[in-house]
Amino acid sequence: MTQYSRYEWNNLYNTDFLPAARRLPAEAIDTTIYHPPTLPDLDDSKWNRRKALDQIVWNRDCVSQVDRLTKPNGTVWIIGNPETLMMAGNVFVEKGWRVINFVRCYRPHITKPRDLKHWDRKRAFTICWMAKSKHWHWDAEYVHTQFSWSQKNNWIVYELRPDEIKFGTHPDQLSDMFVSQMVKSTTPTDGAVLDPFCGTGTVAVVCERSLLKYVGFETDPEVYRTALARVSEVKFGMLGGNRR
Repeated sequence: MTQYSRYEWNNLYNTDFLPAARRLPAEAIDTTIYHPPTLPDLDDSKWNRRKALDQIVWNRDCVSQVDRLTKPNGTVWIIGNPETLMMAGNVFVEKGWRVINFVRCYRPHITKPRDLKHWDRKRAFTICWMAKSKHWHWDAEYVHTQFSWSQKNNWIVYELRPDEIKFGTHPDQLSDMFVSQMVKSTTPTDGAVLDPFCGTGTVAVVCERSLLKYVGFETDPEVYRTALARVSEVKFGMLGGNRR
């Protein structure tokens, strides 16, 4: 990135995003997939209120760093439960960002929602798409030719394929196709993508296949190893390899 940064493009790091973000150069990111650990409902008696407030402050600090790192025409996709969308979205709005759209995502393959070990035990969830200015990047040609949708309010999210979970699963894992719709529609060909909470590395996998720059962070060592395995397989395949 720069000589002052210890982090490099096209890598995932087993560290917390917040301290790492301070070492990244400002206005270097085009698209951020903001999918943080679940933010709590303060009325939930299961949560310690002090812990909840600490997490809200942490979220505010993370959003502030995403704002600093994003280019003037950059965008962010916020994914999570309603509390996450509200808390993160409000901070972005305070910093002058604008809401482009709320997208309802429907998962038709889920037949027993209550069996999900997930932050949103429903067949449908909502994501928030925001831009730093009114001149955000939007690849209309890609959207029209690949997905035939344009800023619509409803998307279909398909089940994870076997190759997406062969190295391990995660309760909040997003499908490659779903992430691809977000990343490719708002990232120019020479652009860069930030994944502050990369989980099993779906954003990195999509960027590798799309030849886009990216950087991601994950604190859980086991989940991080799963992400590295997925990315390594994609890189190996693109070089002509065939792992069995």
